[in-house]
Amino acid sequence: MNRRLLLSAIACLPFLASSAFAADDLAQQIESLAQDQKKADRLAALKSLRETEDPNAVKAIPALTRCMEDKDGEIRDDACWALAEIALKNKMACPLPVLEALLDPAAEVRTTAVTYVDVYKKYPDEARKLLLRAMNHEDSNVRSCAPTILARIASKDKEVLAVLRKATQDKDPIVRNNAVVAIYAITKELEPFVIHLVKSPDDLFELGDKQENETAEKKKSRSVTSLLALGAAAKLDELTKEQPADLALILIKLLADKSARIRARAARILGATAKSDRTDAFGGINPFALPNPTPTADRRAGSPHPESSHSPASSAPAPTPRDPRGCGRTRPVAVGLP
Repeated sequence: MNRRLLLSAIACLPFLASSAFAADDLAQQIESLAQDQKKADRLAALKSLRETEDPNAVKAIPALTRCMEDKDGEIRDDACWALAEIALKNKMACPLPVLEALLDPAAEVRTTAVTYVDVYKKYPDEARKLLLRAMNHEDSNVRSCAPTILARIASKDKEVLAVLRKATQDKDPIVRNNAVVAIYAITKELEPFVIHLVKSPDDLFELGDKQENETAEKKKSRSVTSLLALGAAAKLDELTKEQPADLALILIKLLADKSARIRARAARILGATAKSDRTDAFGGINPFALPNPTPTADRRAGSPHPESSHSPASSAPAPTPRDPRGCGRTRPVAVGLP
C-alpha cells in the first residue's frame, strides 16, 4: 500500500472513532429518557440534548414527545426546552407538543413554551386552534404570545381578527399591545394603531409615582409599561419619517381628544412631524416621558400631570434579545413592531 495513503487512513481513525462514540452517546441519551430511568439521569439527558449542535439529535424527537406527556412537570419542562431547541437549530416547524405546552397545567412549562413559539417560520395545521385557545387562557403570558403568530398564519381568518379585536381590551398591557400590533399587521389600518401608540404611556400614569416599597409585581408592571412606551415612541418616530402626511391627519384628530395628556402628546408629535430639519422625531422632547417622581401643585389640584422631559430610558430596561437557551426565559413583547 502507498505509504502516503496509509498515513492518511491512520490520521482519519480518531475522527471515525469520535463519530462512532457520538452516535453511541446519542443512543444512550435517548434510552435515558425512558420513564423507568432515574429522574436525575433523564434530566441530564434532556440537558445534553438541548445543548447539542448535532443534527442527529432529531432522532430524539419521538422520545422527547413522550417526555412531554410525563406526570412530572420538571421533566415536561426540560423536554419542551430540548424539543424546541432541536427544532429551532434544525430549522424545523414549531413542534406540535411545544404549542400544546402553552396549555400545560404547570406555569414553568407554559413559560418555556411561550419563550419559543414565536421564533419559528412554520407551524403545524393545529396551530390556529391551539392559539385561539391560548387567547382565552387565564395566564397573561400565554395570551400575550398568541396574537402575532395568529397574524402570520391566519391573516385572512375573520374569527381570528374578531378574537384579536376583543383582546385589545384585555386587562394586561402586553396582551393589548400585541393584539393591536397583530391587527395592524393584518389590516394595515393606521389610525387605530397610531392612537394605541400615542396612548401607550397612559399605563405608566395609572401606576402613579414610583414608591420605595413597591411590590415586585408593581415593579415588573412599571418595567413592562416603560418598555411598551419606549417601543411606541420608536414606532412613532419611524412613522414620522415614512408616513408623515397620514400620521399628521390622525394626530390632528387627536387634538380633540378628551384627555389633556393625549392632546399634548399629539400636538408635540405633530410639531415634530412638521419639522424638516429635526434630528429626531420629537425635536428633543419625549412625549412618552415617565411621571415626575415629585408630585406637582398641578397634580395636587387635580389637573392632569404635565408632561416631563425626563427620558424613560433611565428607569426602563433596554429591550434585549431573548436567549431561549439561557436561564432568563422571558415573555415576548411586540413593542409596536408589526
